[in-house]
Amino acid sequence: TPAEKDECKLQAAKANSKLDKQGNIVADITRISKGTQYDNNYTIENKSNEDLKKHYKSSIWSYNNNLEINNIKLINNKDEVIFTEKLNVSIYDFASKNNNEYLFRVNVFNRNNYIPKRYRDRKLPLKIERGYKDIDEYTIEIPSNYTLNILPEKKEIKNKFGYYKVTLEPLNENTLIYKKTLLIKAGIYPKEDYKLYRSFRKKVAKYENLRIALTKK
Repeated sequence: TPAEKDECKLQAAKANSKLDKQGNIVADITRISKGTQYDNNYTIENKSNEDLKKHYKSSIWSYNNNLEINNIKLINNKDEVIFTEKLNVSIYDFASKNNNEYLFRVNVFNRNNYIPKRYRDRKLPLKIERGYKDIDEYTIEIPSNYTLNILPEKKEIKNKFGYYKVTLEPLNENTLIYKKTLLIKAGIYPKEDYKLYRSFRKKVAKYENLRIALTKK
């Protein structure tokens, strides 16, 4: 089925992140790409180290200000058609803080803010040329003198265009675990579905920017 094909176009990312009391974050990230997502990513192995850093800072994670790329390792498995990126990064002043509150966005490394253009009178069918699936899992170690008072509810959306699910749960007293799945299905849809698709992407983009507040113990 088309959905099964789209699920093979996979990018899976895992990160172990640590936030300090000053609002800085350090993370080890591993991203694995398969299918068309492999095609989108593997060519960066030919870039110089300096150009690689620019690629991550200006293209992949341009929404993260004060991002520094400390280490990069790329593995291109041509036999199995799998591309792996391993990075260590730092983001200074990632969280905003005052005397009692510490605020930050939980989706650090794969924020999808795409929203289709608005058309008042759509003439053509909606064509999603390339489907794909992203799976993200981040552990976030928070400062020991802060606590999360309100846990965001699980978000889940499922429709003809795809699937979106986000959870944020405590792993232990000082660690949160963020999980996200986004599946976009390729296909041709009637023009009347365009507004529904745009609404779906707007909801996704809104939750991609979810922020949580920690308070001092």
